[in-house]
This record gives sequence, C-alpha cells and structure tokens, in this order.
Amino acid sequence: MQTLYIIFAFLILGLSSIAQQHIGFNIGYGNSYYKIKHGESNQNSTIDYQAKPAMEFELNYKRRWPGIINFASSISYQQHNLHINESWESTKTSIYKSADYKLDNLYIKAFPEFIFGNKIRYYAQIGPSLSILLKSQIDGYLDINDLINNPPTVVHNILSGDASNMFNKFSFGFFGGLGIDFPIGENFTISVSSQFDYSINSWFKSDDNTYSSRALIFRVGANYIIRELHY
Repeated sequence: MQTLYIIFAFLILGLSSIAQQHIGFNIGYGNSYYKIKHGESNQNSTIDYQAKPAMEFELNYKRRWPGIINFASSISYQQHNLHINESWESTKTSIYKSADYKLDNLYIKAFPEFIFGNKIRYYAQIGPSLSILLKSQIDGYLDINDLINNPPTVVHNILSGDASNMFNKFSFGFFGGLGIDFPIGENFTISVSSQFDYSINSWFKSDDNTYSSRALIFRVGANYIIRELHY
C-alpha cells in the first residue's frame, strides 16, 4: 500500500511539473432570471417578474495538464437586477406591491474543465456553485386597499432600503459554461465565454415565497499563464 502512495505522489508531482497554471480575470454582462414559487401561506397571491441586466467580475484559477480533463476554480461578484409585481387578495383586503430589487452576490465555484485544441483552445465547464448574498436593496411601493370601508381606503407605502429578509443568505446550485482561449503571446490569452448559473433553492417547500435565481452571463477576459506546457 505504501508503494502505491509513493507512486501516486510521484505522479502528482510529475503532472504538476508540466502543468499550466492560469490566473484570469473576466468581465461579464447578461440577464438574471428569478423563478418565484408560491409559499403555502401565499396561495392567493399572484406574482409577475421581469428579468433585468446582470453584470459580473470574476477572478479564476486554472490548472491544465496534457489531456482533455483539467481543474479550475473561481470567485466572482455578480449584481442581479429584477422587477417584481405581486398582489394578494382576501375578502377584506387587497394588497399590491411593485418593486425593483438589486442583489449583490459572491459566487464560489470549483469544477472540472474539458479542453479541446492546441493553440486556440475550446473549453466546457460544469460543476456546483455556492452564492452568498452580500447586499440587497428594494425600491418601490406597497398599496393596501381596505375593502371593508365604503368607499374603500388605500394606504400607500414607500419601500426603500434593505431587502435581505426576502432572499436567502446562501444559495446552492449548478452552472455550465463554454469558452474559447486565444493566445496573444507566450504567456497571455484572451478568452470569450458564456456561463449559465442555476440555483436550486426553490426546490424546497416553504411557508413563504421562495426565489430561485438563474443568470446567463456573456464574458470577455484575459489570462496570464504562469508555466508553459512542455511536450
């Protein structure tokens, strides 16, 4: 058994000595989509939402060996924007809310990467992701219509400030991406890629509404190669 451990250690060291280490930075722009699931206590409500632009700044690390399968990890900041119209009705009251939301998220990912090509390299990525809600803001209004009074009375409320009570602090999900690296020198590449993030929070039953995010981001970036491959 010790002999196998020694062989495995030498194999890892050998692969590391011929690996490329890439450090890259990407800027992305796209759209965020929010799937909204009614909670058990809100079955009489209706929700309409509109996707709005999203942006991303990503720092990534890639370790590439000869062959198709490689490893990568990334940390990124994403800002999601969305507009939600929501209404509730009962025999005594009707409520209508219209609001814009801005969500700042930190994404952490570690994943395999599948590489094709020699100089111009095509790659595909798929793996799990963890997002952390850093900040959330709401800007809108809430109208409460008291149907008992004759004539009905309306109370108009301005919504502004923090909205973290509506969204999960942590969100788990999956993502997939495609991209191309173009060499521009011995140690630099330019990358063009797209990535789709899919959170699974709305899969779980809740008394309140749950908001599950999707984001499609198109990105451009630059990579610095720390060590060249030697074949």
